[in-house]
Amino acid sequence: MVARRTLMGYRYRNPQEYNAPRLTPKTARELLESCGIVVGTDHAHLTQAQTVPLMQEADRRGYRPPRRSTMSLCWHFYSYVHRTARRAK
Repeated sequence: MVARRTLMGYRYRNPQEYNAPRLTPKTARELLESCGIVVGTDHAHLTQAQTVPLMQEADRRGYRPPRRSTMSLCWHFYSYVHRTARRAK
């Protein structure tokens, strides 16, 4: 179990909270293709029709952005999927 420091002491988290299944390059490419996104597209050029299924997948996987982040959840999940998909050769 992983302990997380809180003001009142340590809180132990359930492993399902932080152990989301990692993406493989193949599944990352399939995810981008199912959303209609070409690998190499900049996040700023995505349409709403492309980001909605991406966000639904992020919610389904339980993806959480880094703490104290100034960027959106969609930006972080897209960059994670995009980095993973680019590793596929």
